[in-house]
Amino acid sequence: MEDLARARERYLKRLYGDLAEGRVDSDIAEWLVEVNKKKCIVTTSSCSGRVALIYGPSLTSKRGARILGSWHDPGECRREVCRPRDTGLYTWWLSLQPPIIHFLADSVEEAEAILECGDKAGFSKLGYRRHRTGLIHVEAGAGDKLHLILPAPCMEALSLCTLLEEYKKRLSKFMECMLGAPCKRG
Repeated sequence: MEDLARARERYLKRLYGDLAEGRVDSDIAEWLVEVNKKKCIVTTSSCSGRVALIYGPSLTSKRGARILGSWHDPGECRREVCRPRDTGLYTWWLSLQPPIIHFLADSVEEAEAILECGDKAGFSKLGYRRHRTGLIHVEAGAGDKLHLILPAPCMEALSLCTLLEEYKKRLSKFMECMLGAPCKRG
């Protein structure tokens, strides 16, 4: 069994390494640093949400699939998603991946406080379970992945960018709530 202090040390070391290498979504990087100052929780993984353009031999196999572009910013998504691309005979699709953040918490009370912030922000994927370390693993996600096959009419593709924008608003509310929420114990 691992206590939260050791888990925090391990995950924060990885976070700061990822920050130094530019592997953290820039729109939540500062927030991750701030929220991880709370001693009762630690983030274990995060994605601020994105739309990815992917092509491959088929939708049922990721083998051979390639990402043509990925956009975390809804404005950039709108500018880039409809740009013509030659993908040959391959199938191409858009994948909306909503914001999702995983935490470890030292108690059920802390986990429920995270879920409360997620609920207030409009997140729909919220839950927790006992982690193998004995701590509480919490998932806070804004929604489910959504795939749009062959986005021929650009308007359909742009709707995913609009949905990404809505998810970003929910993420902002969640982040604000989390920064204001005190630790429940200690």
